[in-house]
Amino acid sequence: MRFGALQYCLGKPATLFEVAQRIGLDGVELGFGEAGDLTSDPETRAATRAAADTAGLAVSSLMLGTLNQGGWSSEDDAVRARATKLVTAAIAAAAELGAGVVLVPFFFDSAPRSAEQTARVVDGFRGVTHAAEAAGVTLGYEGELPAAEVLGLLDAIGSPAVGCYYDVGNALWLGHDPVYEIRALASRICQVHIKEFGVKLSDCLLGEGNVPLPECVDALAEVGFDGWCVLEVGTFRKAEENTGRQLAYLKQFVG
Repeated sequence: MRFGALQYCLGKPATLFEVAQRIGLDGVELGFGEAGDLTSDPETRAATRAAADTAGLAVSSLMLGTLNQGGWSSEDDAVRARATKLVTAAIAAAAELGAGVVLVPFFFDSAPRSAEQTARVVDGFRGVTHAAEAAGVTLGYEGELPAAEVLGLLDAIGSPAVGCYYDVGNALWLGHDPVYEIRALASRICQVHIKEFGVKLSDCLLGEGNVPLPECVDALAEVGFDGWCVLEVGTFRKAEENTGRQLAYLKQFVG
């Protein structure tokens, strides 16, 4: 198992790889597709890759957070075309950066809530799976569907380049059982987000909320997961102290 964190958990962009190295992370998940990110143009990607290499770290994955404002579930052809263009560009950027996963989110306005919307999501993924397979990049669905529906979605897409990006904190927020779902999804999990849920998402440190983290880690081991666990934790003090403390808490449960 390898350990990463979202870039916002690590402080200023200019020093995030240095901070990640000092606290013992293996890599960083970066944003893609928004103004000022570290990945969207070739020159910036080259500098980002150099900074990661200097620190001896990896770019674990890219996250397309902007798609929560509208993606493949939309009725609007232009919105869906924008999503396809963005995901296609992210696949190429991920390959360039050595990142194995692109997180494609489906929350809020993008969450499929009908059979028609789900069918559009399936078609959207199918339109980019060839590019993902050719690049050796996995697209990770992350959203509001329960495990059984996620499995149905992945089966309908029918590509080894699409998996589930599972989030143990989101599971509780959505009323799901993360331990049960990890076991149900098993080998379809391509990457994992780790955060707490008390009264709301990331409102406390790991171990101080309701996420059964030891049991989740055990379940991941049971299903043979050996990929990236990426911290998506709230900021309660200086980034380095905050994320370092929560990484140490997580690592104590990993054999």
